[in-house]
Amino acid sequence: MRTILWIFVLSMSLYAECVDKKISLTSNAETSIYDLLFQLGRQCGLSIVIKDKFSQEKLESEKPFLHIKQQPLQSVLHLLIAENGFFYEFNQNILKVSSHQTRTFKINYIATDRSSVSSTEVSISRNDDNMNYTNTLQGNIFEKSGGSRSGVNITAEDNFKFWEQIEREIFSILHRPGDTMLPVQDENVSQVVINKPAGLITITGNKSQMERVETYIQKLQKHLSFQVMIDVSILNVRHNNSHTIGVDWNQLYNLQNILITSQAKDNDIPQVNNKINYSVNIFPYDTTLNRVVEFLDSYGNVRTLSNPKLLTLNNQPAMISVGDVIRYRKSTVFQSSHSSSMTNTNTDTEYPSVFAGVLLDITPAIFEKEIMLKINPSITRLKGKDVENAAQALDSPPNLSANQLSSIVKVKDGEKVIIGGLISKSNQLEQNSIPILGSIPLLKYLFSYEKMVEITEEMVIVITPRILSIQPISAEDLNYTHKEE
Repeated sequence: MRTILWIFVLSMSLYAECVDKKISLTSNAETSIYDLLFQLGRQCGLSIVIKDKFSQEKLESEKPFLHIKQQPLQSVLHLLIAENGFFYEFNQNILKVSSHQTRTFKINYIATDRSSVSSTEVSISRNDDNMNYTNTLQGNIFEKSGGSRSGVNITAEDNFKFWEQIEREIFSILHRPGDTMLPVQDENVSQVVINKPAGLITITGNKSQMERVETYIQKLQKHLSFQVMIDVSILNVRHNNSHTIGVDWNQLYNLQNILITSQAKDNDIPQVNNKINYSVNIFPYDTTLNRVVEFLDSYGNVRTLSNPKLLTLNNQPAMISVGDVIRYRKSTVFQSSHSSSMTNTNTDTEYPSVFAGVLLDITPAIFEKEIMLKINPSITRLKGKDVENAAQALDSPPNLSANQLSSIVKVKDGEKVIIGGLISKSNQLEQNSIPILGSIPLLKYLFSYEKMVEITEEMVIVITPRILSIQPISAEDLNYTHKEE
């Protein structure tokens, strides 16, 4: 018992001396880390634990060149162990060394994958390869055999499989040329384990691998935490001049004494009579929506269709849909013949729908104080007010006009992106009459008239993105005003 107590007291005294003193250590690349640790442990009274056989083999094979002079014990252990790619734990006089480690990281993100699909489609046929049928539209009968399809289809699809992408990227970061820890070949064993509901990622790797993954996850967490407030105003301008080529945004630039710096990508910039008719325009943050509306009033009647405000994460799509769902009747007559020369007729009536309005897909990407926006607007309009205001399902598919635009722009925080040039023309019956006299039977034909006029309308979309982490958003920034009672 006295011998054991004496060894313990001697070990603690050696450890205390090593903690208080500076240590010098020299190796000419002929001594392994294992032998250096053994000598250091014997001099300082350290208890050394090698956690696995692979770590011991690697410690015995690594023979670094070292020249450490007058350093404390903690610094010597770090230079000898950590700088050579090993993990270690040092508590009192117990030193534990391992070549690999398992760590769990927390990522705050939803557990589901996101798929955004916006589609506008009109289909006026039916596909059936096994029988002949008759498709009845407005009383006309067309014999069909097999299947065909016609109509309008506008689709924007955005798939974002976050967890699958993260797993692939972490696996690529873990395994680089020269790494001593190679990928596990067993399908039932993985170095990357992901728990989606809990948002946990468990990783096994050596020191350099863990440092790479930790740096990646820290940057990922920082970028995931950014949020963008997207203020969208959808305006419709009915031009007074039916032969207009659209809004001349150069006038608004001149009124504000700023330079024209359109940053639209892959967009043509038409000039007619020295007037600039951009599809995408960028205005500074101090350009208010009221100023834009006042400017558009000089071209005609301005009507606000929608003013949604969306909050989305960095690199996550935001979808806006504003419009009407129009249903129409589609009747299909099936005829089948039997051996008795009898023909059975069955009628199937369906009520498919078509969307008429604005589909807007916006995906923001934050780069410090700048925002890159991927903007995909699709606008479909009904031709004819009687169709637009119909209370019941139509007898046939409606006629549509479509405008599409795809653009990528980079703006500063708070700047406005104005999308114009989405022009449509339609014919409308206009009635004019003299009050009272124009409503008297027989006389109304003398004091009233009707004419077909061409209506030119332009859709204008104003987009204002703001990064929430940089500056707070006030009610005035969102075009809200306080009204005192």
